[in-house]
Amino acid sequence: MPARALIGVPAGYRRGGLLDPEGGTYMAGNNWVLLLADYTRAVEFAGGAPVVIPKFDDDASFEAVLSSLSGIVFPGGPDIAAWRFGREVCNGHGAIDQLRDEMELKLMQMAIARDLPIFGICRGAQLINVAFGGTLHQDIKQNTEKFFIAHSLPGPMTRQTIVHTVETVAGTRLRSIAGEKIRVNSFHHQAIDRLGDGLVVSALAPDGCVEAIESKSGRIMGIQWHAEGLCEVEKSSADILRAFVAECGGQGRSCS
Repeated sequence: MPARALIGVPAGYRRGGLLDPEGGTYMAGNNWVLLLADYTRAVEFAGGAPVVIPKFDDDASFEAVLSSLSGIVFPGGPDIAAWRFGREVCNGHGAIDQLRDEMELKLMQMAIARDLPIFGICRGAQLINVAFGGTLHQDIKQNTEKFFIAHSLPGPMTRQTIVHTVETVAGTRLRSIAGEKIRVNSFHHQAIDRLGDGLVVSALAPDGCVEAIESKSGRIMGIQWHAEGLCEVEKSSADILRAFVAECGGQGRSCS
């Protein structure tokens, strides 16, 4: 059996208490490494071996972990702080996690320096853009005249709920992997504004919202939707994850 590529997935870090969903007790005085299991499940589904990356206190630990990895997935999460892309906070800016911003941007720069394949999902795609000097719309709901389709829906919604389609850009790696149209879920209110240096847009929503970006080499890709929630039911999202794992040297597989 061929070896699976080791693919890192950074986890969040939370200080203090956490509600136990089983017992209902409040566990105070603890610190937590947190990551939605869908991300590690999707990496494994696509043929890789996920490695959860916690917060470390020194760069040497990050370097040691990165030296063993074949690629890295930056997952979804809270808003990126506006000052990190040179903007003042505007109405609609959501919760931020300064510690996570710092950790993931550091990891991103280390991964870029090592020429590791990078895949960003939702916040992760926005993080790629910020790392390359781009900016973000802090809240697309503040401009419904421009962003006129729903990019998140009110009420309960699963990660397998299709919200809209996106159209890939001809000549991009994403188009070669997933074809012209992709059915996507959607849970975001921030979006890519000015494109980062060396990046190209690879997919757009019907209202022109940037839905995917990639480097000119294609080794760095970011998508605005949550492929980790769709990969077992939507072939295009499975194929995107499979292609990333293959880029990392793994043996990806698609859904049937």
